Parts: sequence; C-alpha cells; structure tokens
Amino acid sequence: MSLQVLAANAVSEDSFEEGNSLHSEFKELNRFSKYDNPLEGEFPSAPAVLENLIKHLSFQNGLRPTDTCLHGEVVYGPENTSEILQRIPREYLSDYVNLKDENEETALFQAARAGQADAIRTILAYIPKEERAETIHQKERWGATALTVAADFGNLEVVQELLRTNDVSVEDCGRAVVNAACHGHLEIVQELLRSGNISKKDCGKALKKVAFRGQLNVVQELLGSGYISTEAR
Repeated sequence: MSLQVLAANAVSEDSFEEGNSLHSEFKELNRFSKYDNPLEGEFPSAPAVLENLIKHLSFQNGLRPTDTCLHGEVVYGPENTSEILQRIPREYLSDYVNLKDENEETALFQAARAGQADAIRTILAYIPKEERAETIHQKERWGATALTVAADFGNLEVVQELLRTNDVSVEDCGRAVVNAACHGHLEIVQELLRSGNISKKDCGKALKKVAFRGQLNVVQELLGSGYISTEAR
C-alpha cells in the first residue's frame, strides 16, 4: 500500500498514546523538524519504522498531514538531504519524497521555492528515472509545481536542474515562462525558451502580460524567440 495513503511521516504525533511502542518509533523518526538539528543523534532504522506505520495508520483514523523531516531539511539544511534519503527503503523513496504537508507542498516544491538547487539535485538523483516526472509535476493546493514556483521566485539554477531532466511538461514550461516574464526574470525566460518545450500560445500570453508591465528586455526576448506569430506582434 502506498505511503501517499498511509504516510510514514505525514501524521500527527497526537494520534498515538504516550508509551505506545508505535508512538515512540514515530516520534523518533519524525523528530527532525524544520526547527531542529536533524542530525543530532543517530537516525532510526527507517525500514522497521515505516513498515509498522504502514500497517497501523490511515487517514480514516483522523490523521492529518504535516511536514516530514525532509521538508525542513531541503530548506534549512540541504546538505543533510542525502543523509535522510539514504535511510529510506528504495521501494518507498518516491512515495516518501512525494508526501505533502498541510499546504499540499512536497519537499521538492519547497526546495525549488527556496532556491536550494543542491537539494533538488540530490532528490532527483535518488528517484528512479521512470518516476521522476511524477515527482516533478506534483502540484500544491493552488496548482503550482516546482518549476513554476522556481520561475516565479527567480531561482535560475533550480530551473536549470529541472529542465536538465527532460521530464518537464510543455504545460509546466508554459506556465513557468509566464511567471518568469511577469517578474522580469530574463535569464529564466531565456533558459525556458532554449528548452524548446513551450507552446506559441504560452509565449503569446507571456508577451501580453509583460508588454502591459513595460518590461522591454523581456518583450524583446520573446519577440525574437520565434514563438510569437506575426499577428500577435
């Protein structure tokens, strides 16, 4: 059964009785929050903990999503990302990485927003190639993805890392170029255009928005891209 449904870390500690062995195991596994040093002490044996949690937990029991230890580390301690992932059983890695917090954000999404390219690289390196696209295209509650939020926040290196996978959809690139253009992130606009993974419709949409905002350098880039039809000019 998927960790996305019976989520190893995506539960409230209040769901367990104090002193219960399962409660103790969960508390040990999930004690690394964004407010703590994740590597104080030894990380517990993940396989046994995850197996127990899968057997006993479900959202039907009133459990609610929260941050996993990975969520905190990709933002506040990206150098520890590999330390966490290497302790998760390989068969659970994709499900674990795709767990969402209460804002429906994955750890990859939070790393992209924070501009933590090293954490992005590490996460993608652990995910099997055939499952990367699913991880990259996970959406938060408003529909944003790792690529679109990175473009929105001007995180060029993150955008480059995501494009390098060749797993980003045309839809995602289109939304990203609009976001980047609207915020005047010229280098990101250029990077997305070079990917060749954008529709003329999305480029036209970006052009209309930036022309209204008076961002001449981005307007010139879009006009010279070859994606804008004569009619749109």
